[in-house]
Amino acid sequence: MKATNEKDMYTLRKELMDFLSHYSYKLIDFDINTLLVLADYSRKSDMDRWNYNYHKSTKYFELISLIEILNEARKGGEITIKYNKGNDILKLEMLNKYLVGYLWSTMNNLLVHNRHSLYMKVFDWEEREEVEPIDYEKYQSKMTKKEYEDMQILFKYLENIFIPYNKDEIARILRFEKGQMDLTMNKDRTLLSFLLNMTVKLFKAGGIFSTKQKTISTEDACFLYDYLILLGIMKDHRLNNKRKYDIIKNELSKLKLEDQEVLDKMDKEYIYLISLDFDE
Repeated sequence: MKATNEKDMYTLRKELMDFLSHYSYKLIDFDINTLLVLADYSRKSDMDRWNYNYHKSTKYFELISLIEILNEARKGGEITIKYNKGNDILKLEMLNKYLVGYLWSTMNNLLVHNRHSLYMKVFDWEEREEVEPIDYEKYQSKMTKKEYEDMQILFKYLENIFIPYNKDEIARILRFEKGQMDLTMNKDRTLLSFLLNMTVKLFKAGGIFSTKQKTISTEDACFLYDYLILLGIMKDHRLNNKRKYDIIKNELSKLKLEDQEVLDKMDKEYIYLISLDFDE
């Protein structure tokens, strides 16, 4: 499917604010950003979304896979890195155990910084403890101030700032990230349903939408339908409220079981992990 509009996010935000002025809903910035996820969806073709989902979903799976390899290699053995594009082939056999150790440490720190808050929710883990750097202060008298500051920065990025993931934790993360990757790659056909369910869940939790109905109220469904009309996702603006309600309810019901499990774990922090990037 082609993108339904070519407007930039600034224009879409402006149109959304005008649209909201006709309703009594009281929305904060977070709620507006939630609706802008749907706006960004309307700007992307099926191929755009597929490429986005592919790169996003493979990132952390490949990172934890690399950590698994480095975790074993630092105990001994060698790593071979190969680049192959057409007739261009580059190959490196990495034998230096200190370099492997530095890479292992750095990749662990990268994963902790970017993903551990989610793992705490999924696996019920604690905060990752920081590890004190090597005692480098003893070298201070032998260096200039600039050299010492540079070494502090070097150790900051190369030492075990956080306790690395152990073998069992790596295995759990691998299974989770593989599942997330498969889920994201298969989600595109029901992505609109996922985003609508996400909006309904967050708006109910925020007291914006009615919680009296199991799925959605007629008023709230009409609001979403009219917003999809504004975005060009829905086309028929002549429908009565009953028909608008039926269409939104039907779209909400398309959600797969595995997607529902993702929504069940979602909170206000987690939306930033699955939301789209709002480029201008």
